[in-house]
Amino acid sequence: MDGGTVWNINIIDAVEQCLNQGYKEEDVILDMYICGFSNVTYENATQNGLHNWMRKRDMNSYYNGVNSIIENMQVYPNVQYREYVQQIGGTSGLEEMNFSNETTWPLQVDGRATA
Repeated sequence: MDGGTVWNINIIDAVEQCLNQGYKEEDVILDMYICGFSNVTYENATQNGLHNWMRKRDMNSYYNGVNSIIENMQVYPNVQYREYVQQIGGTSGLEEMNFSNETTWPLQVDGRATA
């Protein structure tokens, strides 16, 4: 990977590129760094349609993201999956479009602490 992957990660293509260069599956070492935050809340549905839609989107994003990574890892079980790092804190919903210091500064501090 060159750092240009934005939506999802393609584990299978990364491993296959190594295999095409002659490496054995057990010689491939893969580190995964997930830059994104999926917040799963178990709050009850409300009368607010936007809130319900965002809650559904967050739950879908979380479960689809984690499941797709696990499914891709199972395709090549002999690869050494060394590190998996995922962003814990973050923003979701309309906050993603707020670039004020009140929003971006806590994310920078969290990133430094996580690193």
